[in-house]
Amino acid sequence: MNIRFATLFTVAVDHAYFGKQWRGFAFTVPAATAALLRARRHIARQVEGILHVLYERRPDDAPVADASGEALRFGLRLLEPGFFNVTVPSAQGGRGAALFANAAAAGALDPATEVHLAGESYSHIPSKAKRPVSVSLVRGTQRISLSHDVPCDAPAFDLRGLAPGEWRVEEDFGQGPVVGPRLLVEPDLARADAQAVVAVTVPAAAYAAPLAYTVAFLAPQAPLEYYVAAKSFTAADMGKVSVADKGFAAAGRPEIKFKKVLPAAFGDAELAPATLGIDAAKLVLFRSIAPVPRSPTGLQGLQLAFNGEVLIENLPRAGARQAKSQFVIHLSKP
Repeated sequence: MNIRFATLFTVAVDHAYFGKQWRGFAFTVPAATAALLRARRHIARQVEGILHVLYERRPDDAPVADASGEALRFGLRLLEPGFFNVTVPSAQGGRGAALFANAAAAGALDPATEVHLAGESYSHIPSKAKRPVSVSLVRGTQRISLSHDVPCDAPAFDLRGLAPGEWRVEEDFGQGPVVGPRLLVEPDLARADAQAVVAVTVPAAAYAAPLAYTVAFLAPQAPLEYYVAAKSFTAADMGKVSVADKGFAAAGRPEIKFKKVLPAAFGDAELAPATLGIDAAKLVLFRSIAPVPRSPTGLQGLQLAFNGEVLIENLPRAGARQAKSQFVIHLSKP
C-alpha cells in the first residue's frame, strides 16, 4: 500500500541581515497542533530551515482528511544568539512574543503583533497602583476574573485545564474594563521560550495550490561610530585625522558622511575618555551623519587617514554579536 503526501503550505524565515530562508530558528510543534495534524493525517517537517506541512492524499489527490478552517500554531525557537542585536523588535516587553498570522489574507502572514505566551499559570501586574482592581481573562463569552486589593500584588491565573488559544487581558479599576495585553495559552511554546509564533488558519484553497508563507524580520539602522585614540599625538596631529567614504561610487551606494565629535560634546551615550584610559585631547569620535542599516557586508573604501595618508583602507563593521556599530581605533607614532 502506497501512502502519498502533498504540500499544503511552507513557512520560511527571511531576515534583512542574515538573508532569505534563514536557518536561525527551530520550528516547534506544540502538543495541540501535533494532535490536530495526526487527526487530519497531516505531518510537519523542518527541512533546511523551512517548515513543510504536508497532507495525506487519496488517489484522486483530494485530502484523506480536510483541515480547512483549523488553526495550526508553530513556535520559532531562536538558535542565533546575535539575533536581537541586528533585528528590529517585533514585540516589546519581557514576555512578549511576535505573532505572525494569516488573519487579513489567507495566503500571506500579517505583520507581527505582540502576544504574551503562557503555560500553566499567568501573573499579571496591573498597569496602575490603584486598588481594588479586577483582572479578567476573556475569550468569546468565557471570562475568568480575579479581584485584588494589595497594591503590590500580581493576580495569578491557574491556566491548567484551559484549551490552547488566545485570550485578552482586561483590567477594571471601577470605571469599566480596559483591554490589556493579548495572551496566548500554549504551554509547550512557553516552555520552549519561543520568540515568535506562526498561526495559520488552513485555507481550503491550499489543497489545490500549496501556499508559501514568509516570516520577515527587519534589520535596524544605527550611526557608525569610530573612536580614534592616539596617546602619542599632539592636538595638531588629532586635527589631521579623518574618516571618509571613498568607496561609495564603485559600490553604487549613497555616500556615508561623517561628523567629527570632540569629547567636550560627549554625552551619556558616548564613551568617556576616562573609560578608554586616555586624555580627552587625544580622543576624537567620527560618527556617520545618517544611520546606516546593519548588514554583514563590509563597506569597501571606508577609510581612516592621517594628514591625507590612508592608514586603514576598509574600516571594520559590526557583526551580529555586537550590540552597537561602535569601534575604538588606537593610533601611535613610530
